[in-house]
Amino acid sequence: MPKIYESPDGGKTVYEREFGSNKKELTLRSRIDILKERHRSLDEEIQMYYEARQADSIIRELKKKKLALKEEIEWLEMTFAEQYGQDYCQQTV
Repeated sequence: MPKIYESPDGGKTVYEREFGSNKKELTLRSRIDILKERHRSLDEEIQMYYEARQADSIIRELKKKKLALKEEIEWLEMTFAEQYGQDYCQQTV
């Protein structure tokens, strides 16, 4: 069966699906879920560094990474909602 390749972000992420399939929907949702888990993990790591009174520079870098993840999640959820409807993106970071 022929394959379709799609990239919602100009080539940074490429999705593959079989012609006529709606499988891309699951792939994009999975990506969002993975990013949300990384976001939660960073939050826990930041808390650990706070409690251990570690260098502010480490905490600052982790917060930058966390913010970048949040922005990517929001962008993906907006894209997902536009393509598949708001019902899919009710969870927030």
